[in-house]
Formats: sequence, structure tokens, C-alpha cells
Amino acid sequence: TFLGANLYLTNFELPSGLFVSVDMANANTIVGASYAIPAYINPDTTGVSVGALSNESGIYYFSAYIFVRGRWK
Repeated sequence: TFLGANLYLTNFELPSGLFVSVDMANANTIVGASYAIPAYINPDTTGVSVGALSNESGIYYFSAYIFVRGRWK
């Protein structure tokens, strides 16, 4: 927990070989049926690590709409 919210973490894989470099990424996160606050977004050429804060507690599905901008082959 952090500041009264629960932290949920996951990794999303990008299609293999798509990016040569990644400039930035943005994520709109959902935990369970509620939107969550993105705590951090860490992109690289193979995937995006995302952490989100939510008032949900327990085990929930974590999904995100992710926008990645970078150079591709």
C-alpha cells in the first residue's frame, strides 16, 4: 500500500522486433472495474512495465490502454 492505496504491478509485452528505440509511453490503467492512477510507466523495446495505484484491495484483473512512441524498423 502507498498513501492509503494499493499498488498493482504488471508487464505488457510489445510485438517482437517492432521497436528499435522507445521515446515515450503513456498508460490509462484499470484495476478491476475502476480506473487507477498510473504510478510509473517504464518502457523499453520489448515491453512496458506499469504500476498503478487503486483503492481496490485483493486480486483483480489489471489492464491498460498503452500508447508507445518510438523508432521502428
